[in-house]
Amino acid sequence: PQAVPFPPERGLTLLEAITRAGGFSRLADKSRVRIIRRDDKGQTSTFTVDADRLISGRSDSTWLLQVDDVIEVPERFL
Repeated sequence: PQAVPFPPERGLTLLEAITRAGGFSRLADKSRVRIIRRDDKGQTSTFTVDADRLISGRSDSTWLLQVDDVIEVPERFL
């Protein structure tokens, strides 16, 4: 886990941020990646993303991140 610089001139996608942070570990549950986002009123929204679908091209979404988004990648159970 680490903070990743956010380039405001072009933005950052979910997969780019994960790559910049060192990528997925071998125990990562890529099907349940969470983006936690707080709006201007302090309300928190959580989005669960299947990164396996993004990686394989089976999703047309890129999940463009916003400043201060938090990404959580849980470990999968063996």
